[in-house]
Amino acid sequence: MKKIYDLAVTLAQDPAQVADAQALTLDDARPGFGLKGAYGLFGSDEWWGNLKTGRMPTVIYEGEIESLQFEGMHNEGRSFTLRLTDGGSYTYSCVANEKSDMGAYAVGRKVRVTAYSEPMKSGSDLEFVWMVEIDCD
Repeated sequence: MKKIYDLAVTLAQDPAQVADAQALTLDDARPGFGLKGAYGLFGSDEWWGNLKTGRMPTVIYEGEIESLQFEGMHNEGRSFTLRLTDGGSYTYSCVANEKSDMGAYAVGRKVRVTAYSEPMKSGSDLEFVWMVEIDCD
């Protein structure tokens, strides 16, 4: 499997994303917006440690790409639907750290998506993608 998306790479390329998320977590004037910070401030060493050691809930979606579709108001993006090994399905946007890897999304390819769940200040839990790996052989 080739790792084509890694959140750590994305955040290293856009450090403002980390700063903005952390500022929103710390902003008590906006109690319904942002991450709660239950596992540390987003992108901090504490946060990464909790993610990598499994203290933060994670789920792995594995299966085969059964379809690719356009998404967005003007069909500017693409998404894929994965037929999971348990028979269910999972749909997510096609993402890659390198633009040249976008071609790895193809019907029939095996994919592993690793996602994590984090509580929001609003009280809900949201799921975010950490890694996408595709069998390109």
